[in-house]
Amino acid sequence: MITSLIITYHNQLDNWSNILKGISNQLTMPDYVFLIADRVSDSDMLDINSINAECDFSDIIRVIPIHHDPIYVGRPSKQSFHCAHIRNIGTDEALKVDSDVICYIDGDCVPQRSLISSHIDVCTKNIPIITSCLLYTSDAADEEDSV
Repeated sequence: MITSLIITYHNQLDNWSNILKGISNQLTMPDYVFLIADRVSDSDMLDINSINAECDFSDIIRVIPIHHDPIYVGRPSKQSFHCAHIRNIGTDEALKVDSDVICYIDGDCVPQRSLISSHIDVCTKNIPIITSCLLYTSDAADEEDSV
């Protein structure tokens, strides 16, 4: 079963190391990690690649920078970061590698240890409801799951 983790990213470089730590602590590692970086600067891209090079699983990380104009439906938000559009781009990338399980997190989240394994479990048992295994703190990668 091929698993992909898609991360929506917009100016969250300060949390990228925490996300990678959370990924490294997974009970089951994903086969691919797609960082979909919305309007990332050249300097941030260099920093992201530098941080990635230091982690043990850099070979599974794919950084996809995108630069798109915002498309507003209804009232425009103050940010031009559109998670649904970016998740769709990540989903397309995951489907290109024949992923069976696709997990999504945002760039301000740190995945708890069971994120990937619980999603695989849910998919293999055909359970219709998936709950998130996320923490929103900087030291979340060290936390044990409360699930």
